[in-house]
Amino acid sequence: EVIEAWFRDFGPDLPRFSKSGEVIAALVSRSSDPRLTFWANASNRYAIFDAQRGPQTVGAALLSGAEGTHKVLADVGRHDPLRASGRFFRAAVLALLQALPKALQRPDAAKAFDRAAEILEVRQPTQDRIGRMVERPVLRFPDLAGETISAMLSPWLAAPQGSHTAPKEVIKAFLLRFFVDPRLYPDRWKPAPEECARLMRSWLAEASLETFFDLISEKNDDPQWRYRRAFWRACLRNLPKDRPGEVWVILGPGMAARAKAVRDLANGYGSMDASGQYGEQAVLLIRLGSIILSEWSNVGPVRAWLVGDRKCPPLYRSRYAAADLRAQGMDFPDHPRLGRGGAFDGKGLWHRSPQTGLWQGCAAQFLATHVGLYLTEQDYMRP
Repeated sequence: EVIEAWFRDFGPDLPRFSKSGEVIAALVSRSSDPRLTFWANASNRYAIFDAQRGPQTVGAALLSGAEGTHKVLADVGRHDPLRASGRFFRAAVLALLQALPKALQRPDAAKAFDRAAEILEVRQPTQDRIGRMVERPVLRFPDLAGETISAMLSPWLAAPQGSHTAPKEVIKAFLLRFFVDPRLYPDRWKPAPEECARLMRSWLAEASLETFFDLISEKNDDPQWRYRRAFWRACLRNLPKDRPGEVWVILGPGMAARAKAVRDLANGYGSMDASGQYGEQAVLLIRLGSIILSEWSNVGPVRAWLVGDRKCPPLYRSRYAAADLRAQGMDFPDHPRLGRGGAFDGKGLWHRSPQTGLWQGCAAQFLATHVGLYLTEQDYMRP
């Protein structure tokens, strides 16, 4: 009972707590009682009764030890989920999370993440809507949500993408499973620094952009779409790290009926109340700085609004009226080199002469003026 109390009520900052651990370690090491042999071995190998070293040693073994996580849990008597919930094990998991950022920078980052995920995730029995008992994944220690998010996203927060080996898509899926879409449920991400939610929103923006154009290419192989995709990719790619773009896809009823679209967007999209030709359309809303732009899946123009304008369609709504997505917006200047191609009636910029970069140059000049985003032809003329 004394040993179980050590794990359950672990508190290295409590008066004389560290001393009590020393007493327990000495007791189990000298005892001839076979029931204490297990704890003597665990103490020798993992220093589990050392209030400072114990959680660090167990956390390191769980994250990057030579043996599997289940073996480590068994070695320290935490293989039973009920016993792996006390304060000692929480401290060990916290130590694991503190070590995870460096582990995700190593060549074996994917292995380290898999080991961490095995410890962080548990299955919790619950009833579904019709009363059946099912298991759902939950975090073992929900109060470590902020530390979990920060540790997993640390490679991208600390260094540019491509300079590390962390498994981005696997980490992204893990975080979305437990903390869902930060665009729709921002409160779920508040335990972590804002830069974490910002990074995840940028990842979701990239994914939504690609899905939008993939949907279009299923039924439309017009070469102009290659230029449109290249331009918007360049916009997201060249924005400052601390001010990434945001993207929201809106699907008409016909487009939303495609199972693949819903699956790829993971329900992170809006629905358009429309019929007829608009029912088969999709709209891309893109926020760049203080501007929101729209791109339709047909041959309609690019529209732009200043955030805060009453006509500006907001991001992340569940439903939109088609007319609101065609509201009068801002003017676009002429191409700075060609001296033509602009739009001055508030009805949007048409995608004229994409092969020569006409509309792209007009849009780039608009973004330079209103967003401070400076694109060159080399940035966007690579379809």
